[in-house]
Amino acid sequence: MVNLYGVSASSTTADLAVLIQLGTSSGLKTSGYVETSGIRTNAYSDTTGFNIYGSGGSNAVSGIAIINHMGNNAYVSSHSGRYNSSNVVSGGGSVDLGGTLDRIRVKLWSGGNFDAGLVNIMYE
Repeated sequence: MVNLYGVSASSTTADLAVLIQLGTSSGLKTSGYVETSGIRTNAYSDTTGFNIYGSGGSNAVSGIAIINHMGNNAYVSSHSGRYNSSNVVSGGGSVDLGGTLDRIRVKLWSGGNFDAGLVNIMYE
């Protein structure tokens, strides 16, 4: 479970996203994800990780992404939360890691820097 509280980016680009990538002892998986995230009618698909739409400029994301192991190195993700002051963000996806999960990275899709907020990762 990845918990986000008021996470935002230093860039003013409005379509930045928080990106969650999973990995094995071989490294982080950066392709092969099947995922969509969005607000209202704006949705974005990604193959480089589980993206959570919207953290650019003065916007912030608060919410929870749940990632579950389905067996045979397959994982599914679902997320929901609040994006800025008037939108709900939601989405989900899947990935086959091809190995045992032993690492996770939370970063900005754009490669920029976070400028506020908290990230907490819980593992069970």
